Amino acid sequence: MRWFPLTAALVAVLAVVVVAVTPQSASAQTSAPASFYGKGAPLVAGDKVAILIGGQTCGSGTVNGLLEWSVSVSASAPCAPTDGAAATITVNGSVATVTPNPVWKLGGLPADVANGYKITLGNTPATNPTNPTATPAAGTTSNLISGSIPKSGGFGIVAVLQQAKIGDVVSATGCPSSSMSLFATVGGSFVTYVPGTTIAAVNAAFLAQFPDGAVPTGTALIGKC
Repeated sequence: MRWFPLTAALVAVLAVVVVAVTPQSASAQTSAPASFYGKGAPLVAGDKVAILIGGQTCGSGTVNGLLEWSVSVSASAPCAPTDGAAATITVNGSVATVTPNPVWKLGGLPADVANGYKITLGNTPATNPTNPTATPAAGTTSNLISGSIPKSGGFGIVAVLQQAKIGDVVSATGCPSSSMSLFATVGGSFVTYVPGTTIAAVNAAFLAQFPDGAVPTGTALIGKC
């Protein structure tokens, strides 16, 4: 009988993790949003940046005081995106020149994960950003998470076994932080965390949900290396 409290506690923790990784969570990975973002001139604070596919607006955002912008486009967006669909980016209603050419993909990120898309206005030619090839991180083992994210591509689900900083969770997955993305669901919508970006606006919604990057026990995260 003396072991009953400990056994009950372990069962309770396992129940939280099992509930977190439900079939509903697994099916959610098929609708992970694509993240479009960038920073810097010629944009100015207050500019309106919109993402369009097939002439239909998918979503929009406002350039902040750091000249950063970020727009998350889910699979259920009004523009009805399909994997590989070419996207158009407008600034204050005018079509911008974007490098590289933006496309919508499940859980997609810009080729230059750190800096995002480069926007030029008018007829100024764009310059291709440098995108060094990331070296995949070696696989790691950790008592922080259960589940895994495939290193060869595709989505996976992990559950946080004990409260941890998001940076430690990223390390525990074994994915290269320079190219990976993580998604959590809040109120039926996704919030995105991109560890390799230098644009704070990209992770603002995630960090608002998990202050100081502290992810609670039992949190389920969808990830892509």
